Amino acid sequence: MGFPGERTIDRRTLARRFAATALATCSAAAPASASHAPHSGLPGVAFDIELMVDGSSRSASCYVPSRYDPAFAWPLVIAFHPYLQPNRSWDRYVGSKAAAERHGYLLAMPRGTGALCFRSFRNDPAHQPRKPDDIAFVANLVDAMANRVSIDRGRIHSIGHSNGAMFTHTLATVMPGFLAGIVTVSGPPAAQLPPNTIPTPVMMVHGSSDSITPWTGPSPLTPRFARYIDVDTTLALWRQINGAVAEPTVTQYDRAGDSTRIIRYDWPAPPARAETVLLRVENGGHRWPDLRKKLYFPFTGEQSQDIEMFDVAWEFLSRQRLQA
Repeated sequence: MGFPGERTIDRRTLARRFAATALATCSAAAPASASHAPHSGLPGVAFDIELMVDGSSRSASCYVPSRYDPAFAWPLVIAFHPYLQPNRSWDRYVGSKAAAERHGYLLAMPRGTGALCFRSFRNDPAHQPRKPDDIAFVANLVDAMANRVSIDRGRIHSIGHSNGAMFTHTLATVMPGFLAGIVTVSGPPAAQLPPNTIPTPVMMVHGSSDSITPWTGPSPLTPRFARYIDVDTTLALWRQINGAVAEPTVTQYDRAGDSTRIIRYDWPAPPARAETVLLRVENGGHRWPDLRKKLYFPFTGEQSQDIEMFDVAWEFLSRQRLQA
């Protein structure tokens, strides 16, 4: 069930609503307006939100950092888990709540639909059944959180891995004016970015030896449900949308002790309309980069230990905000 004051909205109003309410914002230290008045969020507390959306029961795990002060509007990161690793399992694996505590942002981890651990998000609404409606679920989840904590609507970001990354691309294209920035790991979009996609700060992270979502696109062994656009085409589309036409700045992460290195390409804004970043994980597989070596499915390839992914992601997202 939901909390007092929660309501659901249909998808037909989403794009218009979020485009109309995109605000120029301040940092997490900006005073909250009356519309941001919190209700029951407590610093340093994890809680669940359950909603009925479009006839389906949906849930998310949420976290409020210990430094939270309801007098200010706070950035929100929505983190989307991969297939086979639902939100709670993924949180334990990547430390998403610890990252929210470390960096000081609100966190929501939606749970995909499916049986047992076989949970996912509908990352291609045009070619997949409408129900369950993940887009409407996310919109209602943010409203539900806003009933409890003080959210800066101009600093809502999305991070996703694999299927969750594919859905993050979808969210950025279907709900213009909703996300201030996105970070995708091992998950290009399931379909071509629509021509009306608005400039959106994007950081894409992908392994050069990813066998699940190969850099060059689906292989004959790729399951039909995992169709997606190749990394180079996706990057070219985002660069075109974001006006990232200049030569990039190239840097490298390479810690001793593992078999990978990360080459980073930055197209800053300005001169681009929105910041665009690619992290190519040389010899990396379908893995979440982490400073600590972690066990994972053996067929997913090498994990990079060159960066802590949430730290690099937040360094990028922390400077992104919607403009009026």
